[in-house]
Amino acid sequence: MRSILQKYNNSIAWNIFLLTTGCFLIVFSMNGLTVPHHFIPTGISGACVFISYIVPSLSPSILYGSISIVLFAVGFFVLGRTFLLYSIYGSTLVTVFFEIIQYTIPIHDPLLAAIASGILLGLGFGIVLHSRGCDGGLTIIGIILFEKLHIKIGKVFLIFNLILFMISAFFIPLDNIMYSLIMVYTSSTVMHSVQTMFNQNKFVLIVSSHSSEIAEMIMRKLGQGVTYLHGEGAFTQKQTKIVITAVQSALLKKMETLVLNIDPQAFIVIEDTFDVIGAAFKRIEKYK
Repeated sequence: MRSILQKYNNSIAWNIFLLTTGCFLIVFSMNGLTVPHHFIPTGISGACVFISYIVPSLSPSILYGSISIVLFAVGFFVLGRTFLLYSIYGSTLVTVFFEIIQYTIPIHDPLLAAIASGILLGLGFGIVLHSRGCDGGLTIIGIILFEKLHIKIGKVFLIFNLILFMISAFFIPLDNIMYSLIMVYTSSTVMHSVQTMFNQNKFVLIVSSHSSEIAEMIMRKLGQGVTYLHGEGAFTQKQTKIVITAVQSALLKKMETLVLNIDPQAFIVIEDTFDVIGAAFKRIEKYK
């Protein structure tokens, strides 16, 4: 069953569905709420929307499509073929949706509009990030700079968006800038939730003086792989083996009970994961 799901997740149809749904939500939010309320979204699409505020004769879709063509031409020599093809599809969708989606969502209060727009944007970006491509724009720039200059993608996003908001402050009322910040914060929060909600695996780190027994129990009773990290207690200065594993959410409480039965004093750290790839978990095809 797991192999069937893995094959389905890697299929072209599934990735096309994710990109289509995500890009639709992104543009639906922008044309339905962001643009009517003169908010400033982030990224290349946000810059295109901002330019259209200053020069109304310039269409955001034409600007976005033109910039994407240049980015993909450069990215052809840096990005994997599969990622590039999916991303071209996503970028084309955004350009087309900008033109054909002309519905204005009837929310008149700017605060409610900022929150609603952020929710839709977060859903859209979160869904797109589960595919094997992206919606183009700033993501492509971030990947190219990371590959060539080793600049972290998050830093690229931060610097670009800070510059965009600072420039916008000279042309857009401060109230709109503040509402835009609320929209961006809401979008980031929802996007993170979407990234983690579809992944039912947890990262678990266990520090215990009974690490060997715990590791054996996890492998024998839960059927999960285990890795040791060699650590040292800062206070006790004693050497210890730290147990690292990943488990499905359904097995989490069982694992906690079994661990604490072995060592009631065990220190357990449980983290959400964006994805778990390899071993008995998800496998993906290599980008080509």
